[in-house]
This record gives sequence, structure tokens and C-alpha cells, in this order.
Amino acid sequence: MADKRENEMQVVDNIDYLRAIKGNNSVLLPISKLIDQGDVVGYKGFQENDDLNNYKRNGVYGHSNTSTLNTVTNRPAGTVGEAVLLVLSCSNNYISQIYFNITENSISVRFLNYNLWTSWRKISFIS
Repeated sequence: MADKRENEMQVVDNIDYLRAIKGNNSVLLPISKLIDQGDVVGYKGFQENDDLNNYKRNGVYGHSNTSTLNTVTNRPAGTVGEAVLLVLSCSNNYISQIYFNITENSISVRFLNYNLWTSWRKISFIS
């Protein structure tokens, strides 16, 4: 295969391998291995009837559809409009969720300690 310039490369939505450098060698890393390591924070959208209690993997998740949001369970009470959920975990037992409601200009946070989620708590700013 001949070398291609960056601007001549095909744009794709997914990949099988990621080219990387290990020591002095050029290597290919399967994308599934990279994601399994939890080293990548990816963006995914909420799906209808999702349960935020199941969002335990590091990542950024969001939506911009109020009708989809209305079907999502265990979100902060009364939230509407566009939002982004940031999930940070150090294990399956210790997880933080930060919910940014763009429409309402609000931030809520909760934590998982073993099998018990705390209640959502709204963060307030004094101007």
C-alpha cells in the first residue's frame, strides 16, 4: 500500500485498529483492546428507556431530545432539555456521575458506593 497524505485519507466513523508507537516500533492496537482498558473517554448518546444507574463506565454521555430524556430513569428530578452526563469511576463499586443540564444551566452530582447510589445533589454557584 502506498503512503497517502493526510488530506487524501478516507474519513470513517469507526476503526478496527489504531496505529501507535511502542519503543522504536510501529504497532497496531485493536480498538476493542483500547476501549476495554478504560483509557478512552468516549461520547455516546442516551437511548430511550435508559437507566442512569447502569452508566458505570468512564465516559461522556448526552442527549438533545426532550422526548428521549423523559424516558430516561434515575436522572436528576425535574430536568428537561439538553444535558451531558460525565461518568468517572475507579472501579465498579466507586463511581461519580456529574449531570450538566445545559437547558437549565444546572449541575447535579451523585455517587455510587458499592451497590448504593446517593441522591442527586444540585451544585449552586453564587455570583
